[in-house]
Amino acid sequence: MSLFVGIAAAVILAALCAFLVSFLKQPTITGFIIAGLIIGYFGYAEALNLNLLNQLSSIGIALLLFIVGLEMDFRSLAKAGWRTLFIGFGQMALTFLAGMLVAGWLGFHGQAVAYIALAATFSSTIVVVKIYSEKKELNSLHGRISLSVLLLQDLAAIIALMVAADLRNGGGVSWPMAFTLLRGLIFVAAVMLSSKLMPAVLDFLGKSRELIYLFGLAWGLGVAMLASLPWIGLSIEVGGFLAGLALAGSSEHLQIRAELRPLRDFFIILFFVGLGADVFSYHGLAYIWPALAITLLVLVLKPVIVFLISSAAGYRAKTSFYSSLSLGQVSEFGLVIAALAMTWGEISGGVLSLITIAAIISIFISSYFITFDTTIYSLFRDILEKFERKGENGEEEQKEFSGHVVLVGAHRMGRSILRALEKRKEEVVVVDLDPEVIKELKTEGVRAIYGDVSDSDVREAAGVDKASLVISTIPDQRDSMLLVNLVRRFNPSAKVVVSSESESEAKKLYAAGADYVILPRLLGGTEIARAVSEDAALSGLLARKEADLKVMDI
Repeated sequence: MSLFVGIAAAVILAALCAFLVSFLKQPTITGFIIAGLIIGYFGYAEALNLNLLNQLSSIGIALLLFIVGLEMDFRSLAKAGWRTLFIGFGQMALTFLAGMLVAGWLGFHGQAVAYIALAATFSSTIVVVKIYSEKKELNSLHGRISLSVLLLQDLAAIIALMVAADLRNGGGVSWPMAFTLLRGLIFVAAVMLSSKLMPAVLDFLGKSRELIYLFGLAWGLGVAMLASLPWIGLSIEVGGFLAGLALAGSSEHLQIRAELRPLRDFFIILFFVGLGADVFSYHGLAYIWPALAITLLVLVLKPVIVFLISSAAGYRAKTSFYSSLSLGQVSEFGLVIAALAMTWGEISGGVLSLITIAAIISIFISSYFITFDTTIYSLFRDILEKFERKGENGEEEQKEFSGHVVLVGAHRMGRSILRALEKRKEEVVVVDLDPEVIKELKTEGVRAIYGDVSDSDVREAAGVDKASLVISTIPDQRDSMLLVNLVRRFNPSAKVVVSSESESEAKKLYAAGADYVILPRLLGGTEIARAVSEDAALSGLLARKEADLKVMDI
């Protein structure tokens, strides 16, 4: 069977399975793995060229870790406070220890014990973010606690990946560990130094979305390729992460992430389909009982650990329970690390199958736990509230960012609107695709985000779903219609003001739910008429001129 047919068949089956699991409120990853299970069960793995597909999926893993690096905001960890850091590090240490004890009790030995424990330690960022986004709880206190813990877990997973890559014995010349570590540190330092130059490069390319996309793709894969060379001694995955980390401080990182996500998702489909197919290649069903034991550890013991640590840190029972329940699954990172460990020969295919089965079951069940966390909490509230610390708690420290104004486009008209909003002491977030505008606004202390507001990442960063008013000065009809539909879908109570170039388009926008449509020609004519009608000396025009010159910074 040709490569094209193999890829097409795998993607079609993955799409069908993802469509089916979506009815069960499950993440699409579950559908991809189930598609692989079907392929493996019926013995079509070899016919579909899955070995070659698995090689292609390494591109997806590199892009996955590249985007994780882009999202790695160390400032958010600094702002998280000692409580969430205490929860994150405490959870990882205790869960890893419990995982090793359970794996040893199940009869596993050596490196297999460590990899099973690692898989149980990390939780799924994709699952948690997806469900919390749907529930509009990303900005809630328990949502922020969960995301901070997940960020720490992602960082720990990358470190574990680097250590595993350094410790494995490859073919060829065997370098002393000290030299391997030194080469790796030099490479990391070089990539991090390049991060000082990246903002200037991205600002230069930022006016073209195509150039931003091409640069992001070339940079991510290029650094990943260099990291995997024998004289560097790291892995493709670590290289991808470092490449993303180098760009994380740029204004354009959200847009790069949004542009590369579809390509990453395509290759990730191949990875998880191949992972599911491999379960039957390594007699995975023989590991079903150990997999169930690990699943219980992840679904029950890990949330209990998080709840007890959160309660000890001073959070209320409800907050501790919600955040702990969200972390009860095996992470996609655990699957990635286990798959790489198998290719390195450090664990058997059976251990990978065990971790994959545990991931499927835990993701499936925990999705319902998170969705119905309020109902579950009400059943155990009396018991859970006994663990609350009396007196002070950490919940008063958190404030939600809401009720603000999102301004899309801050050129001449947008700048006038921004100044008017600032005079009213409104809290404003600006979204623009011009890097020069973003840089200038940031120097003025304005919260500004580079990107397209139609992208979910940019929309989430701007807090569109929590805003009281959304204004767009961009007169493109498609952009305006999309923004109206998005605001009406995710934040129905917000006022939305958009721009249009014609009266007929404005009528369509009003029909879609716009509260006001800016028609520059109509508005301009009205302003001129008002200015010239004020007095014979045309003082209105002079006042209008002075105001315009201020906006143009003349």
